[in-house]
Amino acid sequence: MERVVEKESTFSVVLRKWFVVAPYLAEGLPAIFRLEAALRLADDEDGTSLVPTPDDHRLAAERSRADAAEAELARLRERLR
Repeated sequence: MERVVEKESTFSVVLRKWFVVAPYLAEGLPAIFRLEAALRLADDEDGTSLVPTPDDHRLAAERSRADAAEAELARLRERLR
C-alpha cells in the first residue's frame, strides 16, 4: 500500500506507533552504524519517546552490568578498610 508522508512523522494504524525521522546513534558500535537520520518508531508524533532498538537494550544491559560490578567493587573495598 502506498502512503503519502507530508511531514517527518506518520502514524501506523497497525503498530499504533509513529514512524519518525530521528538519529540512530548506535552507541558502542563502529561509526559506520551511526546515522544522522533514520526511520524510527516512536510512541509520540514528535519522536521524543522513541521505541528502544536492540542496540539500546544491549547498551542498557551492559551499563547495568558495569554499574553492578562497580557497586560490588566499592563494597569489597569498604570491607578491606
